[in-house]
Amino acid sequence: MCMNNHMRVRNRHILRGFLVSGMNLAHNLVDNIKFERVHRMGVPNKHGKRNIVAKFTFYKDRETMRRASTALKRYTVLRERAVP
Repeated sequence: MCMNNHMRVRNRHILRGFLVSGMNLAHNLVDNIKFERVHRMGVPNKHGKRNIVAKFTFYKDRETMRRASTALKRYTVLRERAVP
């Protein structure tokens, strides 16, 4: 259980770092974003990396990230909304 919690915290840390450096969002803005879940998905690719999937707690946070995603020309990012 401890390892699972460590991975959740690590995934959130990686995602927050990406939002600051890759999407040029302000550090204080990213610190205030709340996530319900952040996890990895699928099997590692040939570089040993897996996709990170996040569910935002608040609609406002998700829309802030979605609007900022125009800065992602050098990344492959799938921006889909999950429909229950």
